[in-house]
Amino acid sequence: MKCPCPPLGGLRGKLLLFFLLVDLATISVLVVTVSRDARDALEKQSMERLEHTAYTIARDIEEDLSEKWEAAENIAAHTLVINGVIDSLGRDAYLRPFLSNLKLPGKGKGAQLSVLDFRGRKVAQNQPSSASYLEAPWLREVLAGKPYMGLESGGENRVLLAFPILYHQLVEGVLVADFDFSFAEEIAAGERNFGAALLSGEGRPLLGFVPPSLEARKTKGLKIEFFTEAERMYAQHPVHPANDSPGEHWELFLSTPVSAFQAPVVSLRRRMISLGSLSAGVIALLILWRTELMVRPLRSLERTMEAIIAGGDLSRRVVMCRKDEIGSIGRSFNQMMDRLEEKSCALEQAYEELQRTQAQMLQSEKMASIGQLAAGVAHEINNPMGFIACNLNSMKKYLARISAFLEAQDALLASSDPPETQRASLAEHRRREKIDYLLSDAPSLIEESLEGAERVSTIVQSLKSFCRLDEAHWQEADLNHCLETTLNIVWNELKYKTTVHKDYGEGVVIACFPNQLNQVFTNLLINASQAIEEKGEIRLRTWKEAEAVHVAVSDTGKGIPAENLSRIFEPFYTTKVVGEGTGLGLSIAYNIVQKHQGRISVESEVNRGTTFTVSLPFAQAPQATGST
Repeated sequence: MKCPCPPLGGLRGKLLLFFLLVDLATISVLVVTVSRDARDALEKQSMERLEHTAYTIARDIEEDLSEKWEAAENIAAHTLVINGVIDSLGRDAYLRPFLSNLKLPGKGKGAQLSVLDFRGRKVAQNQPSSASYLEAPWLREVLAGKPYMGLESGGENRVLLAFPILYHQLVEGVLVADFDFSFAEEIAAGERNFGAALLSGEGRPLLGFVPPSLEARKTKGLKIEFFTEAERMYAQHPVHPANDSPGEHWELFLSTPVSAFQAPVVSLRRRMISLGSLSAGVIALLILWRTELMVRPLRSLERTMEAIIAGGDLSRRVVMCRKDEIGSIGRSFNQMMDRLEEKSCALEQAYEELQRTQAQMLQSEKMASIGQLAAGVAHEINNPMGFIACNLNSMKKYLARISAFLEAQDALLASSDPPETQRASLAEHRRREKIDYLLSDAPSLIEESLEGAERVSTIVQSLKSFCRLDEAHWQEADLNHCLETTLNIVWNELKYKTTVHKDYGEGVVIACFPNQLNQVFTNLLINASQAIEEKGEIRLRTWKEAEAVHVAVSDTGKGIPAENLSRIFEPFYTTKVVGEGTGLGLSIAYNIVQKHQGRISVESEVNRGTTFTVSLPFAQAPQATGST
């Protein structure tokens, strides 16, 4: 059962779809715009927080290192440390107890403090340690009076501070402060929302973790830099271990997941989509209600039109009482149907008149063809009738001489002459009347007369078949036989200047109106003959394919110019001289082939010839009676 209001097929569905698409497009633009702005705002906020936190952590690390640097420098200048280096006997009494009670200020687990003599040998320390600095690359510089800050060259990440111990401007030893990065870890632990990592200037990880691709990254000057790597946003900030220290700077990386500022955007987008879907549903309901009021009269109009199309009743009208544009459509439809009904009646009358005119034209063309061929047909009949009459006159004379011979024979047989005399007289009489010649020539005269009579009978039968216009039913017909029948009719038009070649295929039998097809073949053969001015050839070819049979009529005549090919099937169009053609032959042939659900095509080349091909299907639904 057909749905009275298809959801997306009719006007109602299209309006619904249109407004829903507009609503969805608006919601989509709104969601994208708001999401982008929110994401940009959150990203900017995150960058500001990263920048502030990175600056704070870097400043705290620098300040902590500065405190440790100043404290270690003060310890190296302390009198007990200086005296302990110089006085080897008093070290146990006051240097070692002094160091054991010292601790560097700031954060972290504490520092390993060691005092070295001027040869780099460890003489005192605050904690037991097996570390040796005799081979340290920085020792020579510190013994030359230059403080040092750097990283321990061993496997553990530790900061090393070294200061010369001076006595009267002479370096008597070295104070070494060695501590790990727990101080930086403790400083960074205060910002739990961010991941912190610290790298040396050479890219050596000191604290935390960064992707290997970032280990060689350097900041440009003192500026903070932002970038995204592995789904995380990074802020890179340079860290200078001490204001006046000779050590190189470090790189602080502070990161936060990208999802940290994208998650609120996704949540916002989901809420907006939910609200948009809800609004789209409400709008859809409103559109369905409003369009139902608008489409209802249109469906009435549609049902009326379907009834008119199905039943062909042009008297039906639509009832519509609305005064808006839809009501105007209904009234215009009724006015259109009034005019259409009038035009339909006039068209039916014109069609009936056209059918009568077409039948008259076909009859006229048929009679014109018969008139044109009448002299030739008469000539074709006169020839065999002439030699039949001549042969009959000869046979009359032969019979008279044979009768005279038989009478002479009877008279001799009745006489009393000797047998030898009778035989001699009879032989002389037989020789004189040429009885032997008459007896041998008579069969050929009879055979020739029978052939002439058969030729006359064939022509008469072909002419009789050709002239039969009315065929009530379709018939099985062999197209080869149809061609032969037509050839018998038009032979006198062809034989004096054309040579006909036949290439007939097998199985070219279809259901058709044979005499109408004979008219087609007649027109094609006469046109082919008229296209040949002096001498030429006509080739007839038939063949079949899977669904159709084909008949090709080719000539070696003067051909048809290309500019005329598109008009040759138009009624009354002809390029022949006045009196030679009516311009209806090919038009009638075209209509007959169309009624047989076939097609006729033409290929032509000037001064080379023309080929007309008629293609007719095996399976046809009868469309016309023989009266057309």
